[in-house]
Amino acid sequence: MNIEISSTDINYMGRLAVQADVRDITRRERLEEEKKAKLEELQKWHKLTIDRELNMVELKKSLKELKDRRA
Repeated sequence: MNIEISSTDINYMGRLAVQADVRDITRRERLEEEKKAKLEELQKWHKLTIDRELNMVELKKSLKELKDRRA
């Protein structure tokens, strides 16, 4: 289990005291890891599709140049 602790000084019945909060952050960290993995996957697919499109543009340009030379 992963926890997060925060504390602050308070005045309790005229005396100095410490108020602490303890939170279980296991789920939050797991969700952050899942989000990171999904983002990396999306970035990989984005790069693949953009590279494919750029290659298609270059190929079309080369084909047009070949056609223009033959004409």
